[in-house]
Amino acid sequence: MNKRGLKIVKSENFGDFTSYSGYHFQTIIDKYPQSNLADDAAYALIYIITDDVYNFDDAKIERKKLLQFMKTYPKSNLINTATNRVKAIDYDIKHGVSTIMD
Repeated sequence: MNKRGLKIVKSENFGDFTSYSGYHFQTIIDKYPQSNLADDAAYALIYIITDDVYNFDDAKIERKKLLQFMKTYPKSNLINTATNRVKAIDYDIKHGVSTIMD
């Protein structure tokens, strides 16, 4: 990873591409964990591809990350957004909708 937080990600589905690693968001969380930006940074990290290889990903992984976010930042201004997304994922799973992030 370079200082700009970019890296090459190998993808069988889409071909190799450049992805942002979330470096700056993680820096905010690490250096300023009590700031009013830490929860925003943590939420953004949920949706950043952090693996070196990217394939289709199950929504259950997103759900797990959202629940951890809600536990870590219960007073976040993004709690409603996270809660609604978890509800949508639960609905899709219950009704057999194929919720695959790509």
